[in-house]
Amino acid sequence: MADGVADPAEAHTELREQLREMQLVRASIEAYQPAISRPPILDSSLDAAEKPDNQLQRLSGLRPLLDAVRRISMSSPRYPAFLAGPDAARLPPPSTNAPYLVAVWNEHRRGPEAQERTRRQGDVVADNGRTWIRVNTAKNARLLAEFRELDSYLTDGSSDDEDTAAYPPRAPPEFDNSLLRAARALLAAARANPVPGTTAAPRVTLRLPRLDPAPPADPRIAQTLQTLRAMGLAVALGAPPAPLPPQVSAEPPARAPRPTRRISLDLSVLIALVSDLTHAPLPATRADPHARFVPSPAYVAWKQARVRAKPDGEAEAEAEIDSAQHSRALAEQLQQEMQRGLLDELRAQLGSAEPESAVEFWTTREARARCLRIVAKVGGPGERRRARVLFPADDDSADGDEALEARAAAYWAHSRHARLPLLPIRIFPADDPAPDPGTEDHGAFFAALAATCRALLATPAPDPPAHADADADADAELQRAPLVPGTARLTAHTVHSALCGAARGWTTLTANRGSVRALLRAMRERGLDARGAGASAGGEAAALWVVDPRSLAEGMRADFGGAPA
Repeated sequence: MADGVADPAEAHTELREQLREMQLVRASIEAYQPAISRPPILDSSLDAAEKPDNQLQRLSGLRPLLDAVRRISMSSPRYPAFLAGPDAARLPPPSTNAPYLVAVWNEHRRGPEAQERTRRQGDVVADNGRTWIRVNTAKNARLLAEFRELDSYLTDGSSDDEDTAAYPPRAPPEFDNSLLRAARALLAAARANPVPGTTAAPRVTLRLPRLDPAPPADPRIAQTLQTLRAMGLAVALGAPPAPLPPQVSAEPPARAPRPTRRISLDLSVLIALVSDLTHAPLPATRADPHARFVPSPAYVAWKQARVRAKPDGEAEAEAEIDSAQHSRALAEQLQQEMQRGLLDELRAQLGSAEPESAVEFWTTREARARCLRIVAKVGGPGERRRARVLFPADDDSADGDEALEARAAAYWAHSRHARLPLLPIRIFPADDPAPDPGTEDHGAFFAALAATCRALLATPAPDPPAHADADADADAELQRAPLVPGTARLTAHTVHSALCGAARGWTTLTANRGSVRALLRAMRERGLDARGAGASAGGEAAALWVVDPRSLAEGMRADFGGAPA
């Protein structure tokens, strides 16, 4: 070109090649189908329905990696604008970390067991945390610059013989460089983060795709690699391969887990089964739920009398509770019921049972007792009636055919739903159940969940005050359920319900999503596999089944004429 100016279209070929690589990596990540088995959890909540499964969210760290790639690819305006500028050929190109991102992604794709990119010092964590892989894109030139700095300490820059004689020779510094320092930090992090459930540190691999120790390279590069291996790291060399093409899994998507024929109900579901939200006629429009739960005069008077009866400190604390906030929460739950009714969801999921009456519902003695206490204290008349029907005082005389029919009629009275075979709800006989030898083996997840629950319950929680029955001492305050020691959200009765289901290979139905997350976290902390073995074509059995919560709401209705008990 005239005046010796390079053609702008041919300038900065390395940057252009990096941008093309970023486009390929971006397409590869977006099409990637990670082979990650998910825990056998059936999520029937609206939150799951509104946020469909996203592959990028299933693999930890994949979304941040894709975001970093997008910032460099041609879809980002910064680099195309620079290359299209009139002075692009004269200016140095902007730096990118594209080589690092390409190496990380191809390292992930290199091995079938690579599972996640972590915020710790490994770029890829594989084999359930047993292997860490760190990518370092240092080139020979970087180490040579460090070696030159090291050499400067060995060179006496003074030409004055007298000065040289006055001072002893300087001791050579210990052989060190940035790669060795990074390796020491990585090994320290691995020792501080043992493989979950063990005391062993993860195996550490250092991937150096741009380093070449072959002659005529400085021999200290090879010395660095030998030192790294002597420290206990696996060192992998080699130029980064071309980005792998997009790959879409040919396997059909796995079907959702299915509930078992017998189901363990935790306390949150017992409350939902008696709640007015579950049974009352639905509002005509989406705006009506808020009007339904404007506190009635009777409720306001009851609340004020309750606050006045408390000591000053407790009264002030309770007075700060925003009843309007409680009303909003109930209105939101009612809107959820309008979109997906709890009993409609049970009918849909359990409709495959043949016959439908073969489905059995079970619960623990503690969940039963606490449900009755809560409903007796804050439930409305209809909610108290349903609770008494579900759990009659005289269990032995309530299970005959005629008695069950009478109880079913009382339970479904004034409900908008057709009958479901909920009754009778059976009570688990043991506090720490042994696995049922007649139960079909549903996979390792049930065993891992049961082992986690037993470990959580091994440290006894404080016993709550004993109550003779649900209606005794109606003015006594409800005591908070004791938490499992060492946890912030898990109550002992919730863990016990999950244990009773998991030990038998049965599904545990819960409306407490936070407890499910806490249980999965506790499984991982103990080194137990918190994932499923992979759903079969027919769908594997669900260990946990999550639905939206339904609180006791009858006493908060604007048209409620009485006051809570």
